[in-house]
Amino acid sequence: MNPGILPPSTTPRTSPASISEGVQWLKATQKSDGSWADLPETEERDTTEAVLVLRNFLDAQANYGYGLQRLGPFDVGQTPDFLCRKIEALCSGAAGYY
Repeated sequence: MNPGILPPSTTPRTSPASISEGVQWLKATQKSDGSWADLPETEERDTTEAVLVLRNFLDAQANYGYGLQRLGPFDVGQTPDFLCRKIEALCSGAAGYY
């Protein structure tokens, strides 16, 4: 039996998070290679979603750009889900990619 991917353990917040706290958290949790990932299996999804969010915040443009670079060139071995997410992220703010 496959138990699936277990979510990482967390400590619940006692107050609602603000948008700026979320942006700061994303900036702080970006990995040195430009990616984001709770687990290795979710890196592609997590990185494209973080890039899509951070494009909207001026103080996160360096993280946004580094995340775009991490997405890298297209590869025929990538899953359809990742390719769709990558296309959405790249087209969202970088006209030179299409």
